[in-house]
Amino acid sequence: MSRIVTDELFEQEVVYADHPILVDVWAAWCMPCKAVVRELDLLEHKYLDLDVVKIDADNSPMLLKDYGIMSLPTLMYFAPGESPKSIVGAAAASVIEEKFGLSNG
Repeated sequence: MSRIVTDELFEQEVVYADHPILVDVWAAWCMPCKAVVRELDLLEHKYLDLDVVKIDADNSPMLLKDYGIMSLPTLMYFAPGESPKSIVGAAAASVIEEKFGLSNG
């Protein structure tokens, strides 16, 4: 199950994590954000080493500024030793897998 990460803990829990992290930047009022939840749940169950976390856009203005996030939902993928990748807008699990290069093995 996804957990919420705050601005204060973002670097520690996401940027410097030793495993892949998929970040869902969302807001309670955002309808496309609600549509992507099922897709993220599917990926979290399929890829056991993938940690899915949520950032509440309304409570994280510095993070939005730091990463240039201007639209919701924004999905960001952080893997050790790689530059972060992102998708803007709701996307199917298969699109997320392809864009972020996810694989089971």
